[in-house]
Amino acid sequence: MTLILTDTKDAKSSSDEDQRNMDPNDLNPTSLSPRKLFPHLPMRDYDQPEDSVQGHAHDPPPYSYSESNPQSTSQAELSPKAKVPESNAVNASQAVNLTGPLHILGKVNSSSPITLKNGIQVDGKVNSSSFILLENDVIVGGKVDSSSKVTLRDNVQVIGKVNASAEKIDANGAVTLDGGDRGIFIGSKVSSNGQIDIKGWVEIAGDMKAGGSVKIRSYGPGKTPKLGGKINASGQITIEGDVIANTLYLSSSLKLNGQLHVLGDFEVKGNVVLQKGGQLIVDGKRTIHGSIKEE
Repeated sequence: MTLILTDTKDAKSSSDEDQRNMDPNDLNPTSLSPRKLFPHLPMRDYDQPEDSVQGHAHDPPPYSYSESNPQSTSQAELSPKAKVPESNAVNASQAVNLTGPLHILGKVNSSSPITLKNGIQVDGKVNSSSFILLENDVIVGGKVDSSSKVTLRDNVQVIGKVNASAEKIDANGAVTLDGGDRGIFIGSKVSSNGQIDIKGWVEIAGDMKAGGSVKIRSYGPGKTPKLGGKINASGQITIEGDVIANTLYLSSSLKLNGQLHVLGDFEVKGNVVLQKGGQLIVDGKRTIHGSIKEE
């Protein structure tokens, strides 16, 4: 078991409430740049004018990823000479299955499943009463909201929040974020009434809230999850591999099988279980309301 701390004092009492709650402005990706949301993280090209967020499909994506992955350039960036088909907002009662390249000038709304793949830019939100799948070069200018499961996979950018209210949890969980080879960036929060499953290079600027457990897995160098806020979960929080967080507040127990590096303050309301080889590094203040033990 390895603990590397700048402040080694354990606080058994709860810290001030404002240390745990984010400023509401932090949940608005247009009011704060990702550089401010992740002041310590190695990011590039995030400081740009706010009006670039609503650019056209041939413009660079509103956020670029960390330098840790050399394949951060989105294949959705098209040459200025390329003519990208455009569509008005989509409002359907049946399933929506769209494959790009395509620029949707508004929202996508359906009471049935929504699947968007391969180079699609949506200027508005994506909303479904059923499940939502976004895969391979998809940019959403608003939030992603589902009454069922949400899956994001391989180079997906969501400027707003991701919300799912699934009552039934399957093997992959109510919200699955799979960074793939080119990562996922979410500019606000992720919320689910079920579990949240994060795999690989996923960057979340806001908080996470889960009605079940939260599992975060790293897939090696260049594919490290980066977290920016607090995690509220009714179940256990599990971390496998290397994970980086700015400041981190956990509402339940943590099981760590890998390395968690918190660049700011760290607080956990339950116990911390370090599996063999697990490492917790806290640069700021550490507050653990339970115990630390090794399995």
